[in-house]
Amino acid sequence: MKKIFIGIIALQLVTNMLATAQTVPVPNKGRYSFNFKGTYFEVDPKSGGRISSFKIKNKELLYTDTTGKNNNWGSTFWPAPQSVWGWPPHDTLDSSPYSASVKSGVLTIKSMDKKQGLHCRFEKIFRMNEADQCVSVTYKIVNTGKVADTLGPWQIARIPSGGLTFFPKGLSLAKGKLLPLMKDINDVSWFVYDSAYISKDPNAVPKLFSDGTEGWIAHVNKDRNLIVFRFEDTPVEQKSPGEDEIEIYTNPNLTYTEVEPLGPYKIIPAGQSHSWTVKWYARQVPANIVIKPGNQELAKFVRVVIGTVKETVRK
Repeated sequence: MKKIFIGIIALQLVTNMLATAQTVPVPNKGRYSFNFKGTYFEVDPKSGGRISSFKIKNKELLYTDTTGKNNNWGSTFWPAPQSVWGWPPHDTLDSSPYSASVKSGVLTIKSMDKKQGLHCRFEKIFRMNEADQCVSVTYKIVNTGKVADTLGPWQIARIPSGGLTFFPKGLSLAKGKLLPLMKDINDVSWFVYDSAYISKDPNAVPKLFSDGTEGWIAHVNKDRNLIVFRFEDTPVEQKSPGEDEIEIYTNPNLTYTEVEPLGPYKIIPAGQSHSWTVKWYARQVPANIVIKPGNQELAKFVRVVIGTVKETVRK
């Protein structure tokens, strides 16, 4: 009886350890990846610390084509507003190698501390959130200058063209060349990709600027694969000058769309930092949910995924 009791305790300990085990980043040829329940998330410190892959059941969700000999692939991070740095992004922050370290299952990467017009460096912290089944990405803008600066965080995720992008309707009026492709239905803004419209005026910047609410934006592709970005909602009065909380860009070559959430514009004292977190979710949309603008069940599914609606969705 004693041996059986000890065996039961040992089994419980192993079960508890497995239940609380943390998914850790695995190094592979300079890149780091998280694997969990059919989802694959990868970071490449050598290429500006960008998120280089995000897959569900081995299906890639990001635009990862590097043949264009530029850095317009994967997901990167910029300081807002763009007016303070112009174009292209500073290579120290966007494309040059970052240092990388792993501690207690958390991957931290840091940009080099070089002065290229902006007195700041970036840190990106990646951890697997087991409870929410997502990857939590914390971006940190560190002021390396001698005086205070004011900047906002800006995530740029490039996704293959097509599909449906949507987010809770904002409080202010949207604008931009892509505005005719957005419809507000049932308090959700729906952006429907239209290659004919996007390519009609090659001299215009194909972009959408909008406020949002609830702090999320989602995109679903033709294969019913869903990517959701969850972040703290940014009040209208805290947006960066010339920017907005939600921005969407479609490249003129019709190969990718940029889904761009932005965080609050804040004063960063010298030697201090401004942090902002985005949670990355990947899911397959259930077959019973119709993918079309205005479908409340699709928006509800996203809210269930991110935990703002406590309800089981039928699969």
